[in-house]
Amino acid sequence: MRLAGRATELSPFGRLGWPRRSDDDTLWSVREAFALAVVALGACGGGQVEVHRWSEKGSDALLEARGDAAKIRALLQPPVVYGGLLFADGACTAAFPAPTELKPEKLDAFADCLARLQFRAGRRRSPLVGVSVLTYEPGIEIQARFANQNGKPLLHWIGFAGRQNVRDALPAVEADALEALRIAGDRRGTLSPDAKAVLDQRLAGKRDAMEEAWLKICVDGSGAVSGVRPIEVSSAAAAESFVAAVGDWTFRPFTFGGRPVPVCSLQHLRYPVDAPEYRGPDPRDVLPLTLPTGSSAELMVAVEALGGPPRNVDKIKPSRAVTDEVDRVGAVPLPATVQFCVDDTGKVTLATTVARSGNDPWDQQLVDLVRTWRFDPFVLQGKAVAVCSAEQFIYCHR
Repeated sequence: MRLAGRATELSPFGRLGWPRRSDDDTLWSVREAFALAVVALGACGGGQVEVHRWSEKGSDALLEARGDAAKIRALLQPPVVYGGLLFADGACTAAFPAPTELKPEKLDAFADCLARLQFRAGRRRSPLVGVSVLTYEPGIEIQARFANQNGKPLLHWIGFAGRQNVRDALPAVEADALEALRIAGDRRGTLSPDAKAVLDQRLAGKRDAMEEAWLKICVDGSGAVSGVRPIEVSSAAAAESFVAAVGDWTFRPFTFGGRPVPVCSLQHLRYPVDAPEYRGPDPRDVLPLTLPTGSSAELMVAVEALGGPPRNVDKIKPSRAVTDEVDRVGAVPLPATVQFCVDDTGKVTLATTVARSGNDPWDQQLVDLVRTWRFDPFVLQGKAVAVCSAEQFIYCHR
């Protein structure tokens, strides 16, 4: 069993990357948590492909309930976390002014407010199973997290896309919605000659490689850029270069309900801009992971930017508890994504599964493994900083 591509040319986390193959074909570790997981499932001979359709099922259920408060209410069961929305109705804005976990007695009113928003499927996707990207006019971008309860999707989180922490309170808009307001600046970013030289040096000898970054661009009520923050990057050089590359961007104000509104937008930049076409989903269509709760980090980075995962990580053998559970349930393959954070020394300080396999012993084995990893410190602007990354594992039982 082999997928096309070379293990030595993995691209940044969260984007398309090609698997490393173990000698006995029992474990795959991949970078693209959406597309390649499905490919690996097929190569493993089928199995629980259904789990990778759960995001689609959840969004379908919400879209089918659009405009019907009773149907939307049926999708809401505590706990439901509200991550912020823009409502045209003043009563809804007053009732739900800030992100919070909603009390059960508020769910009827919340369903009524959601019914007034004309959701549609977003062009972009989340890398996580169970998380859908939706939009509504005039280009507001949100994410919704669904749980599977006996085959029924239940909505447990809904709010603006790309929220990293409590400071990310501004509404999120689609990249195209912000682009439609552009006054000046190149959408691809304008790299200085020095920045290009640095990135060219990093890419030297790497065929079809590129440097990439997700940036969160925020504009105020006048349309002026009020903040640029790297969210996910392939390297420290990419973070520094691309932040500087958007320094000349200006926009007209974004308006909602006839009034200018400060907003943010997730924007993907890459170098070189004429890099070969992606073999799989375009990275601009797969949103970055948000940072885990409890982390002091403010940036997601590629595992390669930390020196890469430990050697022989693809030689891990599932424990007896894992194989016993496989034999009992018969659910294989087992895809699981572990997100982890490291401090300024490279020590792992937090590890958690952000996409569970359904096999608890396997998920726990992976978390325990990742907690033992050590990395090179991530240095940004001359200072070692705390960052987060992620790794996806897929166990194929032969």
